Parts: sequence; structure tokens; C-alpha cells
Amino acid sequence: MTIYLAEELKQNHITVNAVHPGQVATGIWKGDSFLMKLVAPINKKRYASPMDACATSVYLASSKQVEGITGKLFEKENQVKMKALMAYTDNLIEINKVKVIDVKQ
Repeated sequence: MTIYLAEELKQNHITVNAVHPGQVATGIWKGDSFLMKLVAPINKKRYASPMDACATSVYLASSKQVEGITGKLFEKENQVKMKALMAYTDNLIEINKVKVIDVKQ
């Protein structure tokens, strides 16, 4: 969708990029279950704070260094190589393919 929008809006000098904030300690794991109580402190230490996680979005919205760049994916202020992303996606699709069996035979 990012690539499509980037192409559609390029003529209007509007840039569109995707952002992966990483793993964020949002408090979603806070709950009453034993598992949630066990996981919450671990996630809080390992994951970025919401303030830190939004840094890439703020960077893309305000930095002159990325002005004019469109249709890309960013993670922690770094552009993600699309070939690596495509290869990763292709691998996931291959792993999750379901073999169709003809039941008439």
C-alpha cells in the first residue's frame, strides 16, 4: 500500500513511507491472567517505550535528510532494504502454503 500511495501522490510532492516501530511496551499485556502478569515485566524491560517507539515517525515527518524519499520502509531511522523484506515475505509465504488436495480422486 505504501508503494502504491507513493506512486499515486508523487506528482503532488507528497511522500509516503511506512514505519516499523519495533516492539513497544504499550501495556497491552497488563491483565488478570497469570500469563499476562508473568509476561508484562519481561516485555517492559525488553521493549521500547511508546515515546522511544515514535521517534522514527517524528524523524520521517521532520528531518531534511529524508525529504523527497517516498515508498520506503523505515525502522529506527534506517531505511529497510526492500530486497531483504521481499525475500523474508516470500519465505513466509512459502512456509505457510497450504497444499490443495483434490478430494475427487
